[in-house]
Amino acid sequence: MDHRGFYDVVLVVGAEQQKTMSSLDGSDVLGAAADYHNEKPEYGDFMFPKLFGRIAQIYIEKYGATEADLARVAWKITRTQIESACADARC
Repeated sequence: MDHRGFYDVVLVVGAEQQKTMSSLDGSDVLGAAADYHNEKPEYGDFMFPKLFGRIAQIYIEKYGATEADLARVAWKITRTQIESACADARC
């Protein structure tokens, strides 16, 4: 920390539970992380998964990744959740 109270590095951590509302409402909540008012009319209901798909497509086009590459990422995430004792529990 410098003399003015500023830090060189900041760590921000958060958690969420997405089991207390419908899929459509959950999509709207997650979509709020986007430019909601401009993108909601374009992507409609379930905006968050559609935005993820669009971002994945851009990544594929820019970096030459394949659908199999992205599938491996999903597999690794799922494996990590299965192996973690607290992945879907209140630890």
